[in-house]
Amino acid sequence: MRKILFALTTLLLTSDFISAQNNLSVFSEDGLPFYLILNGIRQNEQPQTNIRMEALTADYYAAKIIFNDQSLGEIEKKFLGVNGPDCNPCDVTYKIKYDKKGELTLKPFSFTPLAMAPPPPANVQVVQYNTAPMPAPTFGVQITETTTTHTTGTSDNVSMGVNVGGFNMGVNVNVNDGFGGTSQTTTTTTTTTMTNVQPTQTVVAAQPVCPPMSTGSFNSLLNTINNQGFDDDKVMIAKQATSSNCMYVGQIKQVMNALSFEDSKLEFAKYAYAYCVDPQNYFQINDAFDFSSSVEELNNHISR
Repeated sequence: MRKILFALTTLLLTSDFISAQNNLSVFSEDGLPFYLILNGIRQNEQPQTNIRMEALTADYYAAKIIFNDQSLGEIEKKFLGVNGPDCNPCDVTYKIKYDKKGELTLKPFSFTPLAMAPPPPANVQVVQYNTAPMPAPTFGVQITETTTTHTTGTSDNVSMGVNVGGFNMGVNVNVNDGFGGTSQTTTTTTTTTMTNVQPTQTVVAAQPVCPPMSTGSFNSLLNTINNQGFDDDKVMIAKQATSSNCMYVGQIKQVMNALSFEDSKLEFAKYAYAYCVDPQNYFQINDAFDFSSSVEELNNHISR
């Protein structure tokens, strides 16, 4: 009897473990090829515009998007959620899109219970979660080579014999065909070379000059933020307000405390530093984080 109970318990635990595996899909709204990095390990060998990850057992992953076009920079999320409050396990989809400021962002698109998720389209690459490091990715670099060919026109020299009054006369006649001189033909050949290039680093904008936010405006901002259901919406509103009204460190910290997730707090803390009225006190922000790694990343951001 004990063996039967043990077997049933093991079976239930195993089925729960299997059912807890989530799927993650990431696609580019504008068809921009990219590499997906999860927990520091690249998941796709070649850049894709749409990728689906299966057999994900964790709730969160440190994610990074590296675009094949290096001029687009990178997208980084320290805590990428792969399940939601209404589904576990989940089939989660994130979308890469431009925000209102023209910056590429990674946004949640849908959270569907795994049992109700449709199969992936035929043109989507399906990848089982990879834990083995891959070689450094290669990025396409287009090199244009121009070849110039010179063609020189010539005149024709014609020799003939003429008989005049019983006398033979040799005559040389130069005939100009009208195409003399030098003509030039230009042929352009475009080739693409693959080379290993490190991704470009993010450039931090210079600190703008803007008036500090008044107490009344800040209280209205907090109320608006607290009325939002998702952190992404809260961060978007906070950034929108901060870009035209600078904040004191204490105000920035209150906004961070209104956010639920660590990556959202870090994202806003990085953004708000350029709009801080008293940046010499920015060390006080550290108390709003739950992890020391976030403090370190913020300090690195500020030092750059």
